[in-house]
Amino acid sequence: MAFLASAIMALSLFQATPAADVPPQAAPPAAESRGNIFTRWLPGKRKKAADAEATAAPAEAGQQTDVRVRGFRSWKQMFPDKKQKPLSEYHGDKIKTQRWSSGQWIIEVRRDGFADGTQCYLRTREMLGKSRIHYADGVLGFRFKHYVDPNKVWFRVDDRPSKSWRSVFRDLHMLGLTVKPYSSDFREETVILIPADELTGAQEIAIRPQEEGKPEKFDIEGFAEAMAASKRVGCETYVREDF
Repeated sequence: MAFLASAIMALSLFQATPAADVPPQAAPPAAESRGNIFTRWLPGKRKKAADAEATAAPAEAGQQTDVRVRGFRSWKQMFPDKKQKPLSEYHGDKIKTQRWSSGQWIIEVRRDGFADGTQCYLRTREMLGKSRIHYADGVLGFRFKHYVDPNKVWFRVDDRPSKSWRSVFRDLHMLGLTVKPYSSDFREETVILIPADELTGAQEIAIRPQEEGKPEKFDIEGFAEAMAASKRVGCETYVREDF
């Protein structure tokens, strides 16, 4: 009887004691999709991760994405190494060269640390030996593989009215360039210079080098973007290659 009474008393005490609240079990952390060793560090994967972080950042934090840096990485296709520093910081005795691409345009920077000078080149990537289009001193040069009589050259920018090349000689002279309209010297190649202001917002230019010849079309799409990209790497003046 004593054993039965003690058992009943213990049972009553157990029922009277309030049960403590059990904390809810934490949800397992979401598995991070990292990919395998072959895809984890691909440039596309890194770009998607960076874009996701930029999207998730709160607007009230007041942090703005550095558009110039992101744009710099997007058009720098030939040498995508993030650790590549601008050559303006190089002061050694050797000559170092960096190249970037912006669409069909090639940007080349040569730094001579001994002479403390920097040279910039801006040209198209289509080349067999030499480029067909290059830029310097406010003009675009279009190379032809034969002699061209300056008096008979006409050009048309997009769907705008055609112009004689002679009509822009004064503009070229104001830029410090001299054209010999009556030159009879034979040259294997001729470079037709067109002021960059004539090509603002243009995608294509057609040049007819001879009266009997067929106009040749040049694609100049992306030139404004390439100019802006070259400014980001410190280019202020550009080297004349053929004129």
